[in-house]
Amino acid sequence: MSRNRQVILIAAFVGLLFFNFSDAGRARAASPPATPETISLLVIIIDFLDEPRPNDLRYKDGVDHFVPLTVANAEDVFFDNSTSTAERYLEMSNSLMTITGDVVDVALNMNIGTSGLDDWRLAADAESALEGFDPANYDRIGYVLAYGFENQIRTGGAVGNYFWVTGVDSGNAFVMEYVFNHELGHTLDLEHAGLIDAGGLVISTGDVTDFMGTGDGIHANAVNKYYKGWLDGVRNTDHPVDTSATYDIYPLADTGSATLQTVVIDSHGAQSSLNAPFDTFVSYRRPINFDDDLSLVATDPYGTLLRDTVHVHYARKSGNTDSYMDRALDSGDSYNACGQQISVTSINPQRAQVQITQTPYSPVAPDIVPTAVGATSVMAGTAVLYDLAVTNNDAGTGACEAFYDHEFVGPQGWFVGWVSAGTQISVAAGQSEVFDNFSILAPVGTAPGMYNVSFKLTNNGGSGGPVETTVMLPYEVQASPDVTPPSAPTNLLPDEMVGTAVILTWTASTDDVGVHTYLVYHNSTLLPDGGNNTTYVDFPPPSGGYTQGGTNGYVVYAVDAAGNVSPPSNWVFVGDDLIPPSTPLGLAAAITSGMVALDWDDSTDNVGVTGYDIHRDSSWVGTSTISEWNDVTAVEGNVYTYTVSAWDGFGNESAESAPVFADTSLPDDPPPDPEFVPSLSPGGMLLQVMFMLGATGITRWRSERRR
Repeated sequence: MSRNRQVILIAAFVGLLFFNFSDAGRARAASPPATPETISLLVIIIDFLDEPRPNDLRYKDGVDHFVPLTVANAEDVFFDNSTSTAERYLEMSNSLMTITGDVVDVALNMNIGTSGLDDWRLAADAESALEGFDPANYDRIGYVLAYGFENQIRTGGAVGNYFWVTGVDSGNAFVMEYVFNHELGHTLDLEHAGLIDAGGLVISTGDVTDFMGTGDGIHANAVNKYYKGWLDGVRNTDHPVDTSATYDIYPLADTGSATLQTVVIDSHGAQSSLNAPFDTFVSYRRPINFDDDLSLVATDPYGTLLRDTVHVHYARKSGNTDSYMDRALDSGDSYNACGQQISVTSINPQRAQVQITQTPYSPVAPDIVPTAVGATSVMAGTAVLYDLAVTNNDAGTGACEAFYDHEFVGPQGWFVGWVSAGTQISVAAGQSEVFDNFSILAPVGTAPGMYNVSFKLTNNGGSGGPVETTVMLPYEVQASPDVTPPSAPTNLLPDEMVGTAVILTWTASTDDVGVHTYLVYHNSTLLPDGGNNTTYVDFPPPSGGYTQGGTNGYVVYAVDAAGNVSPPSNWVFVGDDLIPPSTPLGLAAAITSGMVALDWDDSTDNVGVTGYDIHRDSSWVGTSTISEWNDVTAVEGNVYTYTVSAWDGFGNESAESAPVFADTSLPDDPPPDPEFVPSLSPGGMLLQVMFMLGATGITRWRSERRR
């Protein structure tokens, strides 16, 4: 059984008593043009065949108190009578929204307490199609759950173009009507009607002046009508910023005449409860037409009756377009909303006279001081955070607080924005606020270099036009770190200059960036830096000399500019010798014309004797690589004392020999044959002194000594 009827629609989602789904809202714009709509609606009554459960609210004292909703009930409630849903939307839209509709009753052998939404919805669609009412042929689908959800009263929800309602009270046809209107409204883009209480708290569905809040059989408020286009240019006016005027505002539910019903004030401040810039809607509510159901006792949070009073609602300029009832004003009442003085001068049954006064206000550009939280030079893929200190430089005569539109622009593909989504910038006049955790993130792979993100605040309020401030936020992408060490030096070779130095050479290391220096170690001691040369000369004093009885080892490491150290080279070793030669023995001297000849026995050494040092009167006078030496600097008429010491290639030196004396004052004509004169040295050792020998005699003398 079915019948075509007229109806109207709206969209969104409900919470608390209703499932809550809200759309993203729309930016503040002029009231949309009036466009008639005709929408088809199918109402499907669902009878679940499962038995009542003892914990159902309809089941009391073992008795089922449920009163079934029949097709006739539904047609009457939703389409037929003078207070039906269809008639309400037709009047509320100023005859701009109509609907033709059908009602069908289906039975489902399902348990509503355990079945999911899509389970029973799709089953109901199939049953309805079998009865000749295919849901695909309708613009909106409303499901009325005849038995209702377990333990729930007057609830519903909306998704897209369909909605559902349930009521479990006795006589539920009436109880269900309010929920039906509300959920249908969500599918038609009507928004929740909230309330700002006396403490500034926002109550999402607390507005009793709109069935999109908690009102029952009444009109939608001025905000919802405005955004639906149900207030044309005659019924609505936008109050200019920073001007004053007086308006005669007629009842919002007066649809019989073309009269002004709403004044929209373009705010230049931010309402603290909404944390956003807002528009102020002023309307007059009287109990006429469907508003006849306005409560006789309902009041705003400040105790003013909602009947026969001027209502002040807010709506954000952008984003979520839910409305918010602030207060009701009686005749003689005034209210200042951030520089907007709203004064009700008189009220009568025909109209309310309202004076609106705006304080002149010319906005000033804000100051922005960014402070980096941590490093701004990072690797790509690392976030840089900024705290932004914003100072409102306005004089404060017109705005509670300035709300700034903010815009930020960064390189394509970067993340730029707030760590906390939905951050709003609002600052009281003359005050500063810090807005933290503004994040910039370059994607991995971004080329190294210095980048900037621009951050702009715009103050759009007032008659002076927009003013803005822009700052640049730096972000430096560092080059990828060098983590690859050089290769190990190879072919390390020593060249030992015995007793003087060790010369090291090796084959250069390779590196992806370049070798910066080489580290040369003598055993465990790091030698002075030799740069990136592949030759190193180690002088024993700087390196600490050789270790007696140990091994003198050398090893080399390569290091790059990032500090990466290569594996070690091969080790090389040089010999060590700290044993001096034996003390020279048999030192003898012979005198001839113009010189003193010295001769001694060879010293011995574990490695080998390199040379001898000759001392005269305790002073060094010469060096010889063999065991003889001629002092050609001796002066006639003197007595000299000579000693000799031996040394090896590692600088080890023996003790000095026993001294020998030479007297150059004796006659220089030698006898034909040598004559040996024994003598004792001061130390008691036997000395051999030969006198008066010619050159031939010196040679023969030395030859005789070596036999």
